[in-house]
Amino acid sequence: MKLFLCPNAYNEAQLAQAAGCVRMLAAKGGHDVALSDADRERLLGTEAGIPAEISGFSPEESDIIVSLGGDGSMLRAAQTAVLSGKPLVGVNSGRRGYLCALEIGELDQLVAVFADIGFV
Repeated sequence: MKLFLCPNAYNEAQLAQAAGCVRMLAAKGGHDVALSDADRERLLGTEAGIPAEISGFSPEESDIIVSLGGDGSMLRAAQTAVLSGKPLVGVNSGRRGYLCALEIGELDQLVAVFADIGFV
């Protein structure tokens, strides 16, 4: 499965959580993970252990868009999802996260959410 991540890369705490999510998804195998060039540069610039091969495809080539952040991040990722014609799932690492399907502490359930919507 190809996942295009849209993290809140402007908040240091959420940037660290996004880096952890990237590492976890890459480590689980079976998932190709991509980021925008700007987000990839921010993550690689601040976190060790991010695989260098991340960001090899566009949102249009992905299977699903994953928002990492709060409701603002979800709304920004919705633009990417609409323009690419891909489904969107949100992981809340912000304050409210009413629009998100999961909380950051439930990140291990992300694959189960994909299965529920028929993407695994």
